[in-house]
Amino acid sequence: MKQSFSIDGKQLSQAEFGRIQTDTSVFVNDNGDISIMGFTKNDNFLLWKDKSNHKTVMNNLNKKIIASQKFEKETNTMAILKHKILQEGISYNMKSLANEMKLELSDLKLLNLATSNSPIEPSILNSVILWEKTNYSGRSLFMLGGAFSYPDFGWFNFKNKANSLFLTLGYLILFDKTWFRGQQRHFVTNVPWTIPNLNGWGIATSSESAIH
Repeated sequence: MKQSFSIDGKQLSQAEFGRIQTDTSVFVNDNGDISIMGFTKNDNFLLWKDKSNHKTVMNNLNKKIIASQKFEKETNTMAILKHKILQEGISYNMKSLANEMKLELSDLKLLNLATSNSPIEPSILNSVILWEKTNYSGRSLFMLGGAFSYPDFGWFNFKNKANSLFLTLGYLILFDKTWFRGQQRHFVTNVPWTIPNLNGWGIATSSESAIH
C-alpha cells in the first residue's frame, strides 16, 4: 500500500503535511493506494474538484446539502425519531448476525459479511460505520446513503466522537460543525476501507455532521 501527501497540489512528507492547517482534506483509496490531499483555501479545493473524477458525485452531494439545510431552523422531531428507529434496527441486525457467526461486532469479517455483494444475499449494512474509539471499539453510528443526510450528530449523542471508520464504497464527507459547515474531510474509495484511527494522519477528528 502506497501513501502520498500533498497541500494545494504540492507533494509533501507526512510530517510536513501534519504541520499545515487546511480547510478541506481529501482521502482517496484507489485499490489500496492512499492519497491524502489538503487544501488551505476553498478555491484551491474547488479547482481540484472540477478536474477530478469525483466532480459529479461531489456536486450531487452538494445539492443534498442545500436541500437539507432548508430544515435547519425546524424542530425536526420526526427526522430524529426515524433516525433513532433506523439506528436501532441496524444495530439489532448486526448483533444478530454477530451472534449467528460467533464474531465480535468490531470484527472486520463481520463487516464484510454484512455488506455482501452477492446477488442473492441482502446487505445488512451498505455504507458507513463510525466508532467513538480507535480500532473499531466503543459506541457506533451507522450511516446509510440515499436521499437523507446526517445534519447533527447531537441527534445520536455522537458529536466529536468519531475516531475510527468503515466505509464500504463511495464518498463520505465529515464536517466539524453541524448542518454541513466548518472544516471538511472527504473520504472516497473504490474498495471497502477500514481506518482504525482517524487522527492517524494528523487530522483533527472533530465531527458534528456528515453526508454520504
